[in-house]
Amino acid sequence: MKAFRVSIILALFILLFPPFALSCLADVEDGNFGPYIFPEGVPPVPDEIQPGRTWQGFPQYRVLIDWTQIPKWLAGNWFSKEYRILKTYDHREDMLYTLAMSRDTPQADHLGDMQDREGGIWHALISPDLYKYQKGNLIEYVDIIKVKPERVYDLGFDVRQRMFHVLVDPSEEGNPKIVDAYTEERVNEYKPTRPDVCTATVYNRFFDRDGAPTHTTNAMRVLRRSSPFQHTATRCGVDLTVNFLDHLHEIGRDDLVP
Repeated sequence: MKAFRVSIILALFILLFPPFALSCLADVEDGNFGPYIFPEGVPPVPDEIQPGRTWQGFPQYRVLIDWTQIPKWLAGNWFSKEYRILKTYDHREDMLYTLAMSRDTPQADHLGDMQDREGGIWHALISPDLYKYQKGNLIEYVDIIKVKPERVYDLGFDVRQRMFHVLVDPSEEGNPKIVDAYTEERVNEYKPTRPDVCTATVYNRFFDRDGAPTHTTNAMRVLRRSSPFQHTATRCGVDLTVNFLDHLHEIGRDDLVP
């Protein structure tokens, strides 16, 4: 009888406090969501992309280019089919969800643009950088407004990005409406697993239209190389060949000019 009562109490405890939905703000504040510090808030999304407005494109920003030498094994084009969310913290509800789930979210990653005289591979981190995806009946537009390397080493490349997401309803021809808009800050950690396969561990935080945090998430992707490294002459409207030569000259490495 005693064992039966214990079982009932345990069952009720699991039902009321499942292991994948725990209240734990401290877990996020103590850094258990990864080694990176994310802001507690960001500026609201610009007026031009606030929900309810007619979609006319992102605000114009000055083009910034940051050349970074990356590991040779990472150079090329990569493709991943699945995005696996490992855990999520809901800031609005102060709840931690640890039940992993997968989403079919195809994504292509391009890494490596130029090769120097000694064979080193360089990647241009360019902002703004625009992407467009079909998301059900909506179209999602993404603008990477800031990007910088966090760490580069022989077996890894960690890069931080901040981006605007805008969801647009294109059904009203000539007058597409913005349904939602939010900001994301993300760090991708690329690491090799076997030839032509690598993983990207993803740490990110999402902010609503007003800049308040909504979710902090840990996730991962498995990437497979779709094509080897090739010189990229232009990307995002930038003449990379000329820009790369200018960069080598600016850092005093004319000896690396191809």
